[in-house]
Amino acid sequence: MRGSKYATEEERREAVRASQRRYAERNPEKVAQARARYLQEHPERRASTVERDWQKRRANPERYAKFLSQGRESYQRHPLTGKEYAYKWRAENPDAWANIARRRSEAERNAPVGDREAADAYADIIRRDPCCYCGGKATAIDHISPIAKGGEGDWLNLAPSCKRCNSRKKDKLLLAFLGTVASDSDRRTQEAARAAKAA
Repeated sequence: MRGSKYATEEERREAVRASQRRYAERNPEKVAQARARYLQEHPERRASTVERDWQKRRANPERYAKFLSQGRESYQRHPLTGKEYAYKWRAENPDAWANIARRRSEAERNAPVGDREAADAYADIIRRDPCCYCGGKATAIDHISPIAKGGEGDWLNLAPSCKRCNSRKKDKLLLAFLGTVASDSDRRTQEAARAAKAA
């Protein structure tokens, strides 16, 4: 390349990528914060990012196994369960929790409702179906596209769900949540295989 220290455009790109990797290694917290900010500002990219991450994990099972073991080690170092941590956080941050609850109720009030009678009738019917995420007994009705992210209260946006899956999904988009369900299923399969091998 004329006027450049790199012979080709590919060399220049590789040097930029190497520089970015070094920066990420030196500043992991800044990179994580910037990534979280970007995904918050561009919610449509979140699902594609989750899908891309999931494909990377499937393509490199050793790295994914290491990722899972790091998660288990982190859980052992921090024994509070997710629910206990949530209750503790709510007790320590009552104003922030009130703000979250207020925003959710505002979103529910402002959500396009559609035909309320049809939605209620459909909800009564699908309550008898199994959970659409894990196949367990449905005890709740989930909004497939979360109301907090612009989903409607219409019957087309309702699905049967068990309490556990409904709580875990929260306001996640469907693809992002299915990625976590699949990773949990893979983890359980691997653990069962290891237990069977050990026996």
